[in-house]
Amino acid sequence: MDYSRVADLVESEAAPGDCVLYDLKNVWNPGPMRTVETVDPPAFAALRDISRGSTAAELGELWDETLAPDRIADQIRSCPAIWLLTDRSAGVDSHTGAAVDSRDPVALGANFRVVRSYGFDVDERWQLNVSQVVHFVRRGM
Repeated sequence: MDYSRVADLVESEAAPGDCVLYDLKNVWNPGPMRTVETVDPPAFAALRDISRGSTAAELGELWDETLAPDRIADQIRSCPAIWLLTDRSAGVDSHTGAAVDSRDPVALGANFRVVRSYGFDVDERWQLNVSQVVHFVRRGM
C-alpha cells in the first residue's frame, strides 16, 4: 500500500475548506481509510474531516471513531466539495470523469449514496494503488 500518491493528489487538487470523508473500512486493512492522513498530515490540513468522531486517545483505542454517513448530515450539507477516500474499484481507469456504473462497489457504499442524496455529483475520481479518491461537487456546478 502506498498512500503518498493519495496525499499528493489531495494536496494538489483540494481547496481549503473542502471536506474529506473516509470510508470506515477497506478490504485490505482492518482500520479506516483515515490512516492515509498519517502519511502526510499537512496534505489534509486545509480540509474538514466530517466523519471523525472521538479520537483514538479519547476512546482508548487504536483508531479514531469514524461516524456513519447518516450521522453527519449537517456536516455534509455545509461542504462546498467532498473528497471521499475509499477502496480502489477493480477494472476502472486510473482517472475518470463523472460516470459511475451503478454496479461499481463505490456506488454501492453508504458514503457514496448519502453524499449523492444531499445534492452532490461525482466530478472526477482516481484509482491509486489500493485506494480510490472520489471528488464530489454540488449538483449543477
